[in-house]
Amino acid sequence: MSRTSRKKIGTRNDEVDKHNDYRVGLYARLSGERTEIDRNKSSSIESQIKMGEEFAFQNGLKITSVYKDYIESGRNFSRIGYLKLLSDVKAGKINCIIVRDLSRLGRDYLEMGRLIETVFPFLGVRFISILDNLDTEKSQDMNTSFEVAIKNIVNDYYSKDVSEKLRRSYQLGFSQGKCMIRRAPYGYKFEKSKNARKLHIDESVRDVVKFIFFQSFAGIGRKKIAIELNRRRISPPDIYRKTKKVYLELDEKSGWKSETINRILKNKIYVGDLIQGKNITDLYRNGKSLSDTVYKVSSHHELIISKEIFDSVNNRRLISKQCLRNSEGDNKYKGLIYSAISKEYLVRKNESKTEKKSFVYFDSNSKCTPNYYKKVRISESKLDEIVQSVLVELLKCPNLNDKYQNSLRNQLKAQISNLMRSIRKYDIQISAAKKMINNNYENYALGGVNLDKFLNNKNQIKLQIENLLQKKAAIESKIDELSIKVETFEIWCGCLEDFAKNPIITNRLLKELIEKIEIGENNSINIFFKINIELWAGG
Repeated sequence: MSRTSRKKIGTRNDEVDKHNDYRVGLYARLSGERTEIDRNKSSSIESQIKMGEEFAFQNGLKITSVYKDYIESGRNFSRIGYLKLLSDVKAGKINCIIVRDLSRLGRDYLEMGRLIETVFPFLGVRFISILDNLDTEKSQDMNTSFEVAIKNIVNDYYSKDVSEKLRRSYQLGFSQGKCMIRRAPYGYKFEKSKNARKLHIDESVRDVVKFIFFQSFAGIGRKKIAIELNRRRISPPDIYRKTKKVYLELDEKSGWKSETINRILKNKIYVGDLIQGKNITDLYRNGKSLSDTVYKVSSHHELIISKEIFDSVNNRRLISKQCLRNSEGDNKYKGLIYSAISKEYLVRKNESKTEKKSFVYFDSNSKCTPNYYKKVRISESKLDEIVQSVLVELLKCPNLNDKYQNSLRNQLKAQISNLMRSIRKYDIQISAAKKMINNNYENYALGGVNLDKFLNNKNQIKLQIENLLQKKAAIESKIDELSIKVETFEIWCGCLEDFAKNPIITNRLLKELIEKIEIGENNSINIFFKINIELWAGG
């Protein structure tokens, strides 16, 4: 029997001990560029980890931790997984790093060169790139170092090339009016067509979006809207996107915030407009915009909220924001007062040289002459006096007494009730039509009718269903209009009731009651209210 050299046994044991001293961190990254993923399926996170595990096992290395970054650019060195890896390296938890190839760690050749040649050796970290056959524990000749440098430069160039192609692809899609957004906004879902994705209303949460806008339209603040949605246990957008459940489970925490409500209220996607380009970033330049042009397509998809409601909500939001900024001497007429001659917005100016302020409104249009300014000019105190007197007269209107208010409420609610009955009638008809299609299919499957007759009947019934759905949508739109009318009238009555108790001109009073005020020559004034109460009296 042959003998094994003690020297060889000792050498092998030393190698095993040395390998056991390594605390290996396996790093994997999935690029944010779709083209890279499509081109090379072996770049997936799972395949990278599997390759690293097999390499470690074959070389007697034990993996301590695995670090992953999903959909991240190699130009970005602020990746969560990458930063966690470096943090563990500095803490001494990891002293060996394994990657599939150099591009997984990064695509900036200067930063990669600094890491491999300076940072890792200084920290005593062994670095292994499997496909590049690079192991810093083994001595590298000049050819190997040159090869690594070339690969880093190629990776850097690849990142630039992909970003440029991505920029051109986005700009082409924007210019053709295609929907290029990554994920559908809350209230919508994607449906694929032949050439592109289309935005369609998500009926499951359509009413939630409407509720948010109608509450804001009624003067309810964003925080209160969020509180009510949380009380109803409605899933916020991020949770709904993952679970597709409209309502939260009992053990799930509520997540609606005023910021979420604000983002929805500001998003023009809900009036059917598609605005793209302003949030697209460059993967190579770490977050800088790919496009300096904003692309807008009006009436791109079906709207959830009418433009009138959207504009009203956002105008009120802007006015409220402006009011908050004016901590002293609030400009309560800002956004409301215009010149009857030029139709330009009037600006406010303090003409007092003392501590007591004295504001006047005038037309600052640069095209106007100095004499023109004098024609359209009114003091704030005079404006308050006129508006106050107009509101006092308005309170005398017989259409605003309690009896009329109750009568109008009942009329509107009766109309809504009748329309709801029509909705239910159409729902029954639509359900019956769908059932008829199923019955016809069963008859066809049993051989009762031939294929041509079945398809002909099916198409006819589908046309009937589409017609019923259109009629139903028209009634739903009418219900929305009537609901808004009721809410608007309630706000009106509430504001005037407050004014009757305390006749002071406030920001809220003006923004809820008045559409605009036009000032003409010699302080002539015309007030346009948001509701024409005389027309309302007529129905």
